[in-house]
Amino acid sequence: MKSKTDLFQLIQAMSKSEKRYFTLDAQKSGRTSARYLELFRAINEMEIYDEKKLKKHFPKNLATDKNYLYEAILRSMRDYRSANSHAARIKELMLDAKYLYERGLYEQSEERLTVAKSLAYELGDQLSVLELNKEHRRLLKDTKRKGYEVQLSQLILEKKNNLQKLEAELTYLDWHDDLLIEIRRNPRRLEDRQKEDLKKRFHHLVESETKEMPKTLQGELRYFQCMALLYQLLDNPDQVYLYYSKIVACWDSTPKYKEEEFYRYILDVSNLLHATFADYDKLPQIPKLLAKLEQERPTSLHDQKILFQKMTTYRLMYYINTGDFKDIDGIVKKIEKGLSQYDIGHGSEMVIIFNVSFLLLIAEEFELCKDWAEKIINRTKHPVRQDIQNAVRILHLVATFESKHFEEIETCLRNTTRFFQKISESSEFYTAILKFIKRQHNGIAIDDRRSLLQLKEYLINLKNNNIPIALGLDELLLLWVESKINRKRITQVIQANLRAANN
Repeated sequence: MKSKTDLFQLIQAMSKSEKRYFTLDAQKSGRTSARYLELFRAINEMEIYDEKKLKKHFPKNLATDKNYLYEAILRSMRDYRSANSHAARIKELMLDAKYLYERGLYEQSEERLTVAKSLAYELGDQLSVLELNKEHRRLLKDTKRKGYEVQLSQLILEKKNNLQKLEAELTYLDWHDDLLIEIRRNPRRLEDRQKEDLKKRFHHLVESETKEMPKTLQGELRYFQCMALLYQLLDNPDQVYLYYSKIVACWDSTPKYKEEEFYRYILDVSNLLHATFADYDKLPQIPKLLAKLEQERPTSLHDQKILFQKMTTYRLMYYINTGDFKDIDGIVKKIEKGLSQYDIGHGSEMVIIFNVSFLLLIAEEFELCKDWAEKIINRTKHPVRQDIQNAVRILHLVATFESKHFEEIETCLRNTTRFFQKISESSEFYTAILKFIKRQHNGIAIDDRRSLLQLKEYLINLKNNNIPIALGLDELLLLWVESKINRKRITQVIQANLRAANN
């Protein structure tokens, strides 16, 4: 450990199941582990690291104990992860082969190397293949059994082929990272001149579309990822969608590698879903992709959590953008179950809760919308994402207004007004919405329709003048206002807008 807080950060980063595994693992050691478990529990209970507080409870050898605990956690986590890791299995087989070799059990050693190499090829792990190649050649040279010269020649050829494949993989990795740097430098749309410069700079990729594909799994994945990033920069959404589709198909064709790198697989599926949202014509494909994801059964709790987060995010996005949902109670209960089951970070949890509140307003489930909005409003610990805190106040206010409970509306108006008065960056937008609700509630607006039309015009002007409102709140309020003007459900307005956009 380099820093006093390294151990604290490691423990904070562990999932509940990992902490439980470590505790049980440490308890197997008996009495000698008691001091370290006590230290582990003390640090785990801290919200902010306090070295002085620890020194009071552990006055002797605290630095040594912390180092020991840090290493003990990492040893335990290696065991925890290796049970479900093919890559760890390769390393274990290699260690077994070395042990067997040192004991003179050469046939058993070679058997382990053969199993490891087969698994390495399945994962497309060229580095492990090269390391296994080296160990196998050493074994053959030391045993000098009949015909070993032929086997050595074959292994030399294997090494040359794998080095070429690894070089190609690393080249695509370089291009991929160069493209990522370009995206970070140019978050907005490139000008035509910049696009031409980009094509010239990455001409090798543009030309590669007509050439032979990479010959390894990871090389093929990197190639497709490069093309997707390149076309993202060139502002060609159809090609971006095409290449992310190929990436996902590539993952699906290699189940062991997908299982090993499930987190990266989910990121690529998320990119495909994002690309699908870019085209209204492709929206019907999203439920199919989500249904496909729902069939996945990742083994680790971490991967299960990531799958839940990504599926929930994109499912909510689909419902919000299309109004295409039926069992709103079932949707909400499923999300509630996931939030209680998985140890999700506070920021990610807030995003999900906000989007559920957003959806419930669209579904005109105003009482439920209030309940979910209050999960953020009443949160005193870990107050993150000021934009969410601002927007959820407006959702709560609109839902309370629609509930038609006079006293509740009065209280909510006062609380919301006080909240925005305390915020220095509170914008004219929030003030305008507050004034509108107050006028409606107090009956000042003589012509309700005229007041709604005025608010609609205000919201449209924001959009036309490219005045950004965080989290699409202006779009939602515009849908709400149109539903009241036309006496339709919000979902009907969304679907009518989608039909008009497609015609």
